[in-house]
Amino acid sequence: MVGTWVSGSSRAADYFRWSRSAKDSTIAAYFGFFFGLIICLVVGALWGAGTGSTDIGATLGILGGGMLFFGVIMFFLQTWTTNEHSAYVSSTALPIAIRESTGRNPKRRSVIVAVALISVAFSGLGVEAYYIPFISFLGIFIPVIGAIVLSDFYIISRTKFHWTGHKNYYSLSVLDEDVQHHKFNWVVVPSLIVGFLFGWKSTFGIAAVNSLVGTMIIYCTLSVVAVWIGSQKKEMVKNEALALGRR
Repeated sequence: MVGTWVSGSSRAADYFRWSRSAKDSTIAAYFGFFFGLIICLVVGALWGAGTGSTDIGATLGILGGGMLFFGVIMFFLQTWTTNEHSAYVSSTALPIAIRESTGRNPKRRSVIVAVALISVAFSGLGVEAYYIPFISFLGIFIPVIGAIVLSDFYIISRTKFHWTGHKNYYSLSVLDEDVQHHKFNWVVVPSLIVGFLFGWKSTFGIAAVNSLVGTMIIYCTLSVVAVWIGSQKKEMVKNEALALGRR
């Protein structure tokens, strides 16, 4: 549950930036996460408790053949909406990663087609047997990523880690040269590894919460140490668009 919440929250900013205003983003996030996600989790828990199974396919079989049609529709809609968000995130992140690592600039459409073909190929290899362990892994690992994003933005960078301020940042793309590019932050690597291992190996509390809180503490501590010993300089960008009145 925590992993699902953090996963959606970590990706939300990536497509909420297309909202017309901060108010629209807030309203959409409130109804989507508070009502939509909670309703899905509660219904899923009641469904599993009533049928005695956590496998959605098995529960549809328990309820009888008449549920097959609704099961197909539900599976189609769930797969469509999930893959739609995943495709958007992939089309945003992978082209940048390929460009920075190889110097090439692939088209987003080509990247999406390649990812879709690879996914279809994997689906025929019996990977569904590893679905639950993989989801459990994501439930611990994704909060680690969200913890680094939150702690870097709100604690280390103090909300000043943004675009350059000489242009309207709403008109900029992440591929534009006018975007402020920072050097690779090596503090992220040990924070990811140690934070994940802490959540995975911890025997108390909730693993996802442990990885979230533990990673925030580790990342903030290592960031302060890195700045103190001089291995990493803290870069502050003066942003006229976001910091009006803070001069």
